[in-house]
Amino acid sequence: VLAFFLADMDPYVHLYGLLAILGTMAILIVQSLCAFAVIAYFPFHKVHPASAHWFKTFLAPLLGGIGMLYVVYLLWVHKDTAAGA
Repeated sequence: VLAFFLADMDPYVHLYGLLAILGTMAILIVQSLCAFAVIAYFPFHKVHPASAHWFKTFLAPLLGGIGMLYVVYLLWVHKDTAAGA
C-alpha cells in the first residue's frame, strides 16, 4: 500500500485489480494442472480399471485442461479490460 501511496495511485483500485487477476489466473492454472494430472495418473495406476473409461480419464480432462489454459491466455491478453482499466 505504501508503494501505491508513493506512486500517487489509488491502492484500492490498482491493488484489488492486480490481486483479482492474479488470483483468478492462479486458480485456473492449478485446475488445469490437476486435469493433466488425471491423464498422467490413470495409465500408471490401474487400481480401479472398471472406472477408468477413456472419456473420463483422458478426453474430458484433456479438453478441460486445454480450455482452462485458453481462458488463462485470454485473461492475460485482456488483463487491462478485466482489471477495469
